[in-house]
Amino acid sequence: MAPWGAGVVLVVGAVLQLIGEMLQSAGSWQISFDLAPAHQVGQYQGFFGTGVPLARTLGPLLLTSLLVTWEVPGWLLLGALFLVTALGMGAVVRWAEQDRARRRPVGERGGDGTADRPGVLRTSPSTLLPSRVPPSSSRFQPPPACRLVIV
Repeated sequence: MAPWGAGVVLVVGAVLQLIGEMLQSAGSWQISFDLAPAHQVGQYQGFFGTGVPLARTLGPLLLTSLLVTWEVPGWLLLGALFLVTALGMGAVVRWAEQDRARRRPVGERGGDGTADRPGVLRTSPSTLLPSRVPPSSSRFQPPPACRLVIV
């Protein structure tokens, strides 16, 4: 491959990774807030926040074991792990959403019916944040950049 072709491949790969990270970041942030019960948002956020430190702790061991020791089979196993995880995410969120809707009292289920429909998350700051924060505390307002991403 010509040097300019390799450069194009690298730029396209970097752009795809950028787009993927932006979508993942916004989506995971929303899921972590939207599926938490109103009285347990802090607990859910605390648990959700342990994911990155856990990955930074166990990631080097896992990658070294898979990629250096197992070589090509390790790469294939890692790719399969990423694929299964990505494909399973939608099903897991739908299940959690249905479970949450089933457990929520009828009075808390929004008049638009979205809380009762599987596959639909309530996704704007006006429906997400105010209902999650107790009235006695100060309300969290995401920075303007976050509001643009999730609205």
